[in-house]
Amino acid sequence: EDQFFFEATYGGNEWKCALTRGKLGGAVIEVSPKSENVEKDDIISQKISESLTSFFNGLVFELDGTYLTFEDMMVTKKGKTPSVMLALSIKVKKFPSTSLEF
Repeated sequence: EDQFFFEATYGGNEWKCALTRGKLGGAVIEVSPKSENVEKDDIISQKISESLTSFFNGLVFELDGTYLTFEDMMVTKKGKTPSVMLALSIKVKKFPSTSLEF
């Protein structure tokens, strides 16, 4: 299963986070302590996992009337290093101003 790893800090401890594709699309983030010195706490790991998963799946980028939301992801192995490809949904409520620079 393809995963994208990143780290987070919570409660003064560092956590290893693994982002994977959910069974029906979307993101699922599993969290575990980064260091063996951190006492394993399944409740804290689960709460951080739930919070990050909810945050990532609910993330909306607003670009002056154009809204981008996360739909799906995949890891490709094309080229020398793997890449993460994101599928985004786009909703245009109004066209951006012609004077807006991205």
